[in-house]
Amino acid sequence: MRTAPDAAAISAPDSVRWASVHRPRVWLLLGLGAVITAGLVASVGRAPRPQRLTPATASQAFGMDVTPPGVCAVRGKVRYGTAPVTAGRLLFWYDTGPVPVPAEIKSDGTYLARQLAPGKARVAVLLDPKGDLPLPRGSVGPSVRAALSGDGPAATPKGPPPPQGNRRARPQIPSSFIRQLTDFVVPVQATGLHKQLHRKYAAPFGPDTPQVEVKPGVTEFDIVLR
Repeated sequence: MRTAPDAAAISAPDSVRWASVHRPRVWLLLGLGAVITAGLVASVGRAPRPQRLTPATASQAFGMDVTPPGVCAVRGKVRYGTAPVTAGRLLFWYDTGPVPVPAEIKSDGTYLARQLAPGKARVAVLLDPKGDLPLPRGSVGPSVRAALSGDGPAATPKGPPPPQGNRRARPQIPSSFIRQLTDFVVPVQATGLHKQLHRKYAAPFGPDTPQVEVKPGVTEFDIVLR
């Protein structure tokens, strides 16, 4: 006489089947959950991305109104008549202030100004490392060496006035920025000419200041001094 199959014998194949099919799915779900959790934790602890420089933060950093750096560039050659100018710095000024990234005039007279904003800009041509700088009055004196060392006779710079609403404050121009403007050497035989041209072209809003329309990409612009 045939007897009914034992209950354990019937359930055993189902248990094996569940273990072989459902258990990998459970581990897969648990693994995905762990990956998602780790990603959330990492995103919470990750440092925030640096914010783009705004006029407000730039002004706070330099103690004066400045134009935040952009993505445009201007390149060309600086000449005095037909001869190349072999040393100096260029500072591009907008209505909102200068872009605090000066351009170097190389020994062949060429220059490449980067990180500029699109729009109309005036170009301050700095040719005397010891001359007046186009900075707000009260920031540095006419002698750059005295301004960097902290001594020297007191004098009133010829730069533009401090920003509106803060005319009594002394702008705190970073010494590193001043060094960027003055870290060049003029050939001995050209010292007199450089001083003369500096007095004429270092002012960003003088009658002889070069002006350029900075366009997206790279703008070609030669500067001819007279």
